[in-house]
Amino acid sequence: MSASSERRSKRSPGGVPLRLQIECSFAAVRRCAVQIRGFLLANGLPEKDVWACELAFVEGCNNAVQHTPTSRIGKTLLVEMWCNATHVELRINDHTHGFDIPAETALPTPEQESGRGIFLMRSLMDHVDYIRNSSSNCLVLRKAVTGI
Repeated sequence: MSASSERRSKRSPGGVPLRLQIECSFAAVRRCAVQIRGFLLANGLPEKDVWACELAFVEGCNNAVQHTPTSRIGKTLLVEMWCNATHVELRINDHTHGFDIPAETALPTPEQESGRGIFLMRSLMDHVDYIRNSSSNCLVLRKAVTGI
């Protein structure tokens, strides 16, 4: 796994408490989910919020891995996570061609093979946004938390 993490402080109000460079593979995403979970637990998040953030992270990164063009597979995903007394913010920077996030997302039918990722992220998080850029894109996920 080519993941490196940088922790500047446990709950830095303005800094980047967790930063990961993740190789573009499903296996690397799963391994890094363990780091995300540990970081959130260390910051005192309740298990239900940890679970929601971990699943949203995996869905967002898996979408990025799945939709990365072959020519960009060697580029890493950059993940940054902030955590303070009121919310968690997670940013996943990818090298896909990007997409336009729909205004609303319904649960796909059981027969559909895909399409659950955005629905799940919107169900688990309070804010989901996708910022397209010419060199990379950024999925922004936010969740209000209690109990930190």
